[in-house]
Amino acid sequence: MARPWRIAQVVGPAREPLLTRLAENEGVLIGACNLLTGGGQANRRIVPAGEWLLDNFYLIEEQIHTPDDTCQRVTAANCRAC
Repeated sequence: MARPWRIAQVVGPAREPLLTRLAENEGVLIGACNLLTGGGQANRRIVPAGEWLLDNFYLIEEQIHTPDDTCQRVTAANCRAC
């Protein structure tokens, strides 16, 4: 049988590298989307992977912001407990 997993509450400096990396990744993805939309305006063909990125960027963005939102809720809950 499966055992339940404990969810670690990551607060403080331990979460900062993750959030920093996610912000960097978001910047790269936004840059890629900007290049792709510019290519479409210049009548260049966009490869299928680029089309997929443009079509699904909103889903990727949700996933990038989920850890930040979760960390804020955990930190707020810890502050209320003090």
